[in-house]
Amino acid sequence: MKFKFWRSDHFIVSSGRQLFHMAVAASSYARYRKRRAKPRAAIVAESLGHVKDGRVIITGLERHTLELALALSEHAVASRLYTCFDPALIFGENAGVNANPETAGNMTPMEFYKRLGKDLKRGDIDLLHVPFVGLNAANLFLLGLAPVRVITIHDVIPLIFPDYMRPFQRRVHLHLLRWACRRAHSVLVVSQHTLRDLKRIGLPVSEKFVVVPNNVDPRFRPQDKTTIEQIKARHALPQTFILTVGRAAPHKNIACLVRAVARLRAQHNLDVGLVIAGPKDKHAQSGEIEAELAVLDFPAWILWLDNIADEEMPALYCAASVFAFPSLYEGFGLPPLEALACGTPVVCSDATSLPEVVGDAALLVDVSDEDAFVDVLFGAMQNENLRLALRRKGIERAKLFSREMLAAAVGDAYDAARKRARM
Repeated sequence: MKFKFWRSDHFIVSSGRQLFHMAVAASSYARYRKRRAKPRAAIVAESLGHVKDGRVIITGLERHTLELALALSEHAVASRLYTCFDPALIFGENAGVNANPETAGNMTPMEFYKRLGKDLKRGDIDLLHVPFVGLNAANLFLLGLAPVRVITIHDVIPLIFPDYMRPFQRRVHLHLLRWACRRAHSVLVVSQHTLRDLKRIGLPVSEKFVVVPNNVDPRFRPQDKTTIEQIKARHALPQTFILTVGRAAPHKNIACLVRAVARLRAQHNLDVGLVIAGPKDKHAQSGEIEAELAVLDFPAWILWLDNIADEEMPALYCAASVFAFPSLYEGFGLPPLEALACGTPVVCSDATSLPEVVGDAALLVDVSDEDAFVDVLFGAMQNENLRLALRRKGIERAKLFSREMLAAAVGDAYDAARKRARM
């Protein structure tokens, strides 16, 4: 039997079947190269906020996910954000977020997870990053499909505060958290304190656990006087006020701040208001706060903004005379960092992760000592030299928590996760 040969500069092949197999291999390789050219790390966040009364409301965890996607996109870490929420509602059309256009704002949660599972099976995604591990069965199922798996743990609040979950739910939550940590190739933790808490609850912490702090959105910076006056007029804010930000959850300890400001007004005869920016939580400390307000006969100097829009937050921080954060527990503590970036003097609790976030740029106090809390608030309000020093230190401190820092740390974690997956 005679064979005809086709010669090139690099190889010789016989005609017929061998040439057919080469064509198939070339086609497969072309598809492989095409997939490799796409961003192959997927950040999964079903929701990134909600719209209330025409305003976009974002929680701290949702802001973290947005900032993660923005940081990776800006600093050329190949990734794509999978979400049902349209980032353009927050940032406009030029969002800068590399979001999957087929899912962003176009799918129901069921369609969203089906599409994500399809992309995983097809090989379009080689690394799955779940930036919030909770009781979300769909996310945990998808982690099982992904060849390389990365998760972020922010805190263990549901396992520490009994008001958040029933005993059975806490056991399930702990079991799922252990499973996710065992399956993940890299586990990102937002603070050293959270890492210590993971050890305390019995998780086998190893070298794949990496501390990667949150960053602060560069929109949070000192604002001009016109912008500040506009937000004061829009929300009828007091001329001088102390601001706190966060939902009215038990660990936020807002009732303590209400009592402290009431004493500050009475003892020092200060005409200062209190503005609470955040939703009334379903686990509510709202009832305790309402009880405090009832004792004070619902004073006019307290204003609760439970639907403040995300784009208004930088101006709100700048409008405050002092930002106070009496939280008893934080996995990280983003609001004090945002206030520092805006140049607002910060008084916050010395508990859990807060000292490692604010450093010496804020006034730390044991909020269980209400006398000391009142004294520190008074100093932050009245001592002009102290205020100027805190403003300068705060802006410099916030620069350490940049998108560039976040992108570099997460990019390194992705590389390490891929190496572990190949082992």
